[in-house]
Amino acid sequence: MADYATGRCLTALGEKYGIHRQTAKAHLERAGVEIRSELPALDERQVGEAVALYATGLGLKPVATKLGVSANTVKRALLARGVRLKPRGYSGPRP
Repeated sequence: MADYATGRCLTALGEKYGIHRQTAKAHLERAGVEIRSELPALDERQVGEAVALYATGLGLKPVATKLGVSANTVKRALLARGVRLKPRGYSGPRP
């Protein structure tokens, strides 16, 4: 618990103790520790940036990489802003 309290993430705890990150999470939850997100949420400026980058034709993964979050985080932010997502595998308009 002390490692987690000092800022170590679940993945780092798992590596340190030779267990899976989910096992580390389960141990902490049983001990009553509130689990924080491994990836930072997007603030309003970043959501705006995500919308703009996605509008240029970038996919969820490239936008996520630029912002340092998961593709699913970007997807949720875009949907919350009312952005219509492109179909899976979409590669832009054809010439």
